[in-house]
Amino acid sequence: MEEVKLYRVTEIISDYADFSMVPPDVLNMASERGTAVHALCAAYAKGIYTPVPEPYGGYLNSFISWFDSEVYRVIDLERRFTHEAFGFTGQPDLIVVLYNGEIVLIDLKTPVTKYKTWKAQLAAYLRLARAEYPGIKKAGSLRLHPEGNTPTMDWLEPKEELVAFNAFLSKLNADRYFRS
Repeated sequence: MEEVKLYRVTEIISDYADFSMVPPDVLNMASERGTAVHALCAAYAKGIYTPVPEPYGGYLNSFISWFDSEVYRVIDLERRFTHEAFGFTGQPDLIVVLYNGEIVLIDLKTPVTKYKTWKAQLAAYLRLARAEYPGIKKAGSLRLHPEGNTPTMDWLEPKEELVAFNAFLSKLNADRYFRS
């Protein structure tokens, strides 16, 4: 039996994130920033002290203000999930219990502007994570503020979730058909 290739969620949606107008050095710096900020936030969520390089302190402080005021308990952190039937894999940043008792999936973001691809990403992550944690109520993108101010939470609305997942699944199936 032929092994099915597993596609990463971010790989599927990447065709719709057009960065062609962004100079390569700016794009590289943004990528480095995202990686560094994710690592700092994960360390904080785990209770691990990590020295904070100067350009990232604001993002971490923004995360800390949200985390300390909203998160009761971390359930999962940067864990890779796989959906064998659909043939995709993804790694949400956080699955947490909020102080209000809701279990939610959170994806950390450092851009100021939100992107439509984030909805498909969240919907795919929800499909992956709910297989193990059916109690997850919702998912959101937490846009961290570069100066440490209150971050912006962009929740995936329930009415958008199915539409976004179907768009993701359509792209996944098209890629599997045309690129294999």
